Amino acid sequence: MIELQFQSRLAAPMERVWSDAVTMRGIAREMPPVARMKGPPEIDDLRASGWAPGRVAVHSKLVAFGLLRIGSFDLMLTEVEEDLVNGRAHFVEQSQMTGMRSWRHRREVAGDDAQCIVSDTLTFEPRLLPGLSRALIGWFFRQRHKRLRNMYGVAS
Repeated sequence: MIELQFQSRLAAPMERVWSDAVTMRGIAREMPPVARMKGPPEIDDLRASGWAPGRVAVHSKLVAFGLLRIGSFDLMLTEVEEDLVNGRAHFVEQSQMTGMRSWRHRREVAGDDAQCIVSDTLTFEPRLLPGLSRALIGWFFRQRHKRLRNMYGVAS
């Protein structure tokens, strides 16, 4: 198993960042130019998609650099907790994904009306080439966090 962690301090309200984190539109905004995620157009807010723990919320395709389909995955949320009064929310996604024996992504957003911290913890087991998978997924999530900082600004 490989575990990677990423964290960004953002100059944006916790509720706004969290709302984007649980929509297909918001997730898709984090990925360019590295990848693009395509899902059914009728589903945006994953919380409203009729999700239930352990049930596939969205079947999606991953496209690298807007040109090359690199796989697909069945996005499955196993946990979503929102405590907006106390400024904390998280989800756990455990999806079936091309090239992975197992995949677990936990995203936590914590903060207040002025700023927040986004933390991603990934635990995964690739089918092949664990060193290369670690490097590529690490690079991809560093790019996602760079996009988050560009979209929302960096908190001091």
